[in-house]
Amino acid sequence: MQAKRYYITVGVFADGANARKVDKQLRQAKLPTQVQTVGTNKGEYTRVRAGPFRKASEARAAARRIRAMGLEAVVFQQR
Repeated sequence: MQAKRYYITVGVFADGANARKVDKQLRQAKLPTQVQTVGTNKGEYTRVRAGPFRKASEARAAARRIRAMGLEAVVFQQR
């Protein structure tokens, strides 16, 4: 059985430049990041996440750091 991982959704952006800016901020804070392009019926969006984190407590601590940077942070567990 594979261990579940925790991630933090930081934002979903219609403008890729905004996503790159947030990704850069997270990397400068030494947080692991993932940037994904997501297609929807309204066009393409770029999703920025931090993670993976092995423990929920690690993800919550990172989310507090992200919020202190003035960004949104929603922790979730990978299914």
